Amino acid sequence: TRKRTLLIGIIVLAVIVIFLPVYYWMAGPEIPTIAGVADCGFDKGCLYDFANDCDNAVYHQTEEESLVRYEVDGCNLVVSFERFSPDEPVEVTSFLREKSMRCPYSRKDFDLSWTESFLAPLEFCEGELKESLFTLRLAQARLAR
Repeated sequence: TRKRTLLIGIIVLAVIVIFLPVYYWMAGPEIPTIAGVADCGFDKGCLYDFANDCDNAVYHQTEEESLVRYEVDGCNLVVSFERFSPDEPVEVTSFLREKSMRCPYSRKDFDLSWTESFLAPLEFCEGELKESLFTLRLAQARLAR
């Protein structure tokens, strides 16, 4: 029975030694979270994984030297500016500062193209940022005439 106990112990140890690294490799890197919100940094794939399941996450993207924040809040993509390009006129930055728009979507139906530009998801969004962007577009169109 001593040999049998030793053999079982060796088998259990071998299984642990073989499968523990495989488990950690398959689990992938751990995403940092702040107050239950995954911080995806600048990783679009991370945002997609969380957003498609409607799990809360934050993703940042630089667009023309401005920093745009995309936050997943349930099945809503919330878009806002965190920092503006130094070339952006003060009138524009003060007009858009601290405004956001909320863009609802269905679980498993998140479209990563919505992050290609902060203007991409405008058609189905609502909020002060959307209204302000439309106002700016109208003003630009009038000036172009």
